[in-house]
Amino acid sequence: MGSITAWIVFSGLCLALASAGCEKAEKECEKKGGECSWKDPGGDLEKSGLCREGKWGEGEYCFCGYCWVKPKPCEPVDTCKGECSKKSPGKGWISTSYCDRSSGCKCWTKFVQPKCFPDLKCKFNGGTCVEIPEGKPIPPQVGTCKSSDASRRCYCIRKGTGPTIGPIDRKWDVGK
Repeated sequence: MGSITAWIVFSGLCLALASAGCEKAEKECEKKGGECSWKDPGGDLEKSGLCREGKWGEGEYCFCGYCWVKPKPCEPVDTCKGECSKKSPGKGWISTSYCDRSSGCKCWTKFVQPKCFPDLKCKFNGGTCVEIPEGKPIPPQVGTCKSSDASRRCYCIRKGTGPTIGPIDRKWDVGK
């Protein structure tokens, strides 16, 4: 029983000394509008440095956790044609640049997937993929196109009027 009491008193003394050694660090963190804590206190706060006092190897050195502050909001800039934020606005957005590198604010642009994709045969034959609406005539095709959306009518037609080498799947006769 006596050892448990001694352990409790010793633990309380350690905690008191540890918190007393971080008063300056806590005040510095509070100047930033933050609070020192080992864990995220919640409320969309982010780490903004360490809460510590002293110098390593010189007297007492106290590490009291991290300084958690409310992040400054990302401000839109003229060079960003999308949305300016630290995190992606959602699925299908890609980071194209920074709005403010120092605060970690990135410019996010909605990725627009091409409607039609040419296969190798289409590319080899100088074709390009186009979407042709229902009821319109379909010109001669030089390959095939695929689409991520089955309802799209994608066709591979020749670009320009230049000569073609021939289809990619042609059997070549060697020695003739």
